[in-house]
Amino acid sequence: MNAIEMVGVSKSYGQVRALEDMCLTVSTGSIFGLMGPNGAGKTTSIKLMLGLMKPTAGSLTVLGATPSGDGMVLRRRIGFVPEDFSLYPHMTGFEILRFNARLYGCSVDENVRRLQTIFELPLARKIATYSKGMRKLLGLYIALSTEPELLILDEPTDGLDPVVRSHFLGVLADETSRRNLTVFFSSHILSEVEKICDTVAFMRHGHTVLQDEVESIKARYRVYTVRFGAGHSPRDVKSIAIQRERDLGQDAWDIEVLADQEQARTAFVDAGGTVLNVQSLPFDEIFMRFVEA
Repeated sequence: MNAIEMVGVSKSYGQVRALEDMCLTVSTGSIFGLMGPNGAGKTTSIKLMLGLMKPTAGSLTVLGATPSGDGMVLRRRIGFVPEDFSLYPHMTGFEILRFNARLYGCSVDENVRRLQTIFELPLARKIATYSKGMRKLLGLYIALSTEPELLILDEPTDGLDPVVRSHFLGVLADETSRRNLTVFFSSHILSEVEKICDTVAFMRHGHTVLQDEVESIKARYRVYTVRFGAGHSPRDVKSIAIQRERDLGQDAWDIEVLADQEQARTAFVDAGGTVLNVQSLPFDEIFMRFVEA
């Protein structure tokens, strides 16, 4: 069973279409990154997964349940750290953790001890004295303390310094391997997505434009310099989808595709072309190719 499945999901706010035919699949026990520019629909997708709103159309299941119908029960199985959140400022870190534990009927001691060996958060201090980064870490403590099956994070490392960010990502990887936790997070920091995620989805204008394993994307996306014979051009390439093309003159083109190299070379030869050069692109540039207008 997949942890999350979205099939043809749409969400409208009046005349505004926030999601349009959104599809993605998150495997159980994986770390999944959702990436896209501001306004692409990432936060709306997360709200639907949490059952905070209902989709206008389509099918959505989370941990085998329907969020809009089983939201109360489902949220007990999910840990969530939003991008921005408020905590009772008069409470200490310890007090908010115990308060949350009583709501879930669980003990937090072991999980908090494990996190404290890494982050050493001042849990005896009032939350009012915490920095933004400290509050974000406390949110992670709260989310993991209940041993969720699924952890959903919205811009989780915003406000963290580079050292703490590295430790934060390490905790996600450790928790996934330790107890088969599924992690779903959105982020604008492409380097951390590339470093930790098994699979990513790129979003643009309310729907996914690509979902694949990170290593597969990096291995398959290539820029081919191709010279075409007389009467031929990139328009003759039929069996692969061209992401971008640039005329270099003298019948030569730079052509960018996401395909196995053997398949791409065959497609160019069949279209009357000769491959002169092949080069890779950094992950962040590949992302831009798919999401820029």
